[in-house]
Amino acid sequence: MIDINVSFLFQLGLFWLVIILLNTLFFNPMLKYLDYRRNLIVGRKEEAEKILADIVDKEKYYNDTIRSAKEEGMEYKKAIREQIIKEQKSMSDAKQREIEEEFLRQKNLILGEMEAVKKEMPKIADDLGKTMAKKVIGRDLQ
Repeated sequence: MIDINVSFLFQLGLFWLVIILLNTLFFNPMLKYLDYRRNLIVGRKEEAEKILADIVDKEKYYNDTIRSAKEEGMEYKKAIREQIIKEQKSMSDAKQREIEEEFLRQKNLILGEMEAVKKEMPKIADDLGKTMAKKVIGRDLQ
């Protein structure tokens, strides 16, 4: 059987003394250091994830800002283009009216001259007829 004597108790006491000393001097500091490193790594990983999320948010904000600025620029360009087209149309319409008025003036002038010529036509025809008859007959008609 198992014989328990003083040497066994002495060895058991030394064993527990070594366990307590190793635990106090080696294992606990090592576990604390490993916990510190794990917390440090986890903390840095979380910080890196926050930074990445912040970068993604800032990139989205930047892209949205650029997109909205482009849209505003296109709207401004469109408004300017429409204003220019409107002004050109207005100028074109004014010039068209001016041309039409000038055309009507010239037409009325020509019609007036035609009326004057029509009124003088019988006299001119009479004079022309007399002149032709004088040339053909060789003498004046009465």
